[in-house]
Amino acid sequence: MDSLTGIHPVEVPDSLAAGSVRLEFSEFIPASELLGLAPRYIFKVLNLGGIAVGYITFRPGDSWHIQFAAGHIGYRIDKEFRGHGYAYFACKALEPFIRSQYSRVILTTSPTNAASIKTIERLGATFLEIIEIPEDDPAFASGDLRRRRYEWELSS
Repeated sequence: MDSLTGIHPVEVPDSLAAGSVRLEFSEFIPASELLGLAPRYIFKVLNLGGIAVGYITFRPGDSWHIQFAAGHIGYRIDKEFRGHGYAYFACKALEPFIRSQYSRVILTTSPTNAASIKTIERLGATFLEIIEIPEDDPAFASGDLRRRRYEWELSS
């Protein structure tokens, strides 16, 4: 397993917003070598009314788990708020923070998650491949057996 330690939190900007969302930084969770999990920044996704509609996570690092299974970005919009483009705008809101560390990132999704595929393609990410997740990766234990991989080149 790739080393996940050595990544330390960086300062998060106060104002991250795009379109119909703004992000509120919640916490930084350090890497867990034991569980094979990358460090992550977690943000609440808030709509224009200030209502939390989901969350978005940024995972810095270049471990196998990030590059092939989890991706650098993960998001979840609560069921009752889906269909408004919140995931797309959350990614766009997070883009300046990510760009301070990377010029391109990997995004992954289940091959059956049509909404996530649509969001990733709307971002302009380039499809790379579909891979099988090995049994020793943490994603496998949660039922992720295959992942679509994309590369998102961040705008400057």
